[in-house]
Amino acid sequence: MTTSLPLGSVVALAPAGNGLVVIVLGIVFMGGFSWFQQDRKLHARVPSGLWGAPLLGLTFGLGWAPCIGPTLSAVQLLAFSNDGASAAKGALLTFVYCLGLGLPFLLIALGLRRGMGAMKFFRRHRLLLQRSGGGMLILVGVLMASGVWNLWINELQQWLGGVTLPI
Repeated sequence: MTTSLPLGSVVALAPAGNGLVVIVLGIVFMGGFSWFQQDRKLHARVPSGLWGAPLLGLTFGLGWAPCIGPTLSAVQLLAFSNDGASAAKGALLTFVYCLGLGLPFLLIALGLRRGMGAMKFFRRHRLLLQRSGGGMLILVGVLMASGVWNLWINELQQWLGGVTLPI
């Protein structure tokens, strides 16, 4: 005999489960669960030059795909939606996206010497940053698990419902 939950009850439990996951991630961020704090490094040397560049690019892309993928997808969705889609709109949105992606790297490269002083600050206060960041994650997880986060997001969506994008 098998039992199953109706889809509505599974959907109702999802925010609480997601909140618990975020709480655990906050604890890990604060330094809890020492198993997650271990570092694993590969000590293989990538060949330099023409043969090593694609491997380096592939490795870089794998690390950035979870961050860049959803954002670029959202930009492309805006660019190619039925509401006034055009090649010019797509090109403009993609160009601005690329500027937002590349300019920080250029600015960091130009201000590297000055930026090293700022890095000293972050190194000195690393533990405080870890604990406060983990605390914020735990707070958001509690809000998600209790359902308050969904109420706030729904309220924000209603408040911003009349906003239209300029492009």
